Amino acid sequence: MRVSKLRAQLSSQRAIFYGFLRPDFAQNFDRAALGPFERLVSRYERAIDEVERTRDVVVGSFDLYTSITTQQTNDLVKVLTFLTAVIGFCAAVAGLLGMNFKLPLFESGMFGFEIVIAGLTAFGIASFVVAKWRKWV
Repeated sequence: MRVSKLRAQLSSQRAIFYGFLRPDFAQNFDRAALGPFERLVSRYERAIDEVERTRDVVVGSFDLYTSITTQQTNDLVKVLTFLTAVIGFCAAVAGLLGMNFKLPLFESGMFGFEIVIAGLTAFGIASFVVAKWRKWV
């Protein structure tokens, strides 16, 4: 913010400083007296260049910050998408098993329930291992 204020203040003085180099201004002085004005204009140009360079550094830093934030958000969304897919599959299996029809698995009692829970847990762990191996999460 301070850089933009300084830039605006310096830019508003451009006409004055460049007026020192105009031919009609030089007619009012001898050649030796124009040296300080030329140095003043040179310093003004350097100041403008430094403010522009500083502005570019600030804008670049902001771009870097937004890029890092965007990358972190993308990584988080990727993990959440993966977890949603695994949990969705487990919910689909649980929904299918909750349907009312006769299967031998439903008559197995607590043992069948434990088999299903173990299978879904194994699926979740295997999915996570594969995702880590492929660097998805």
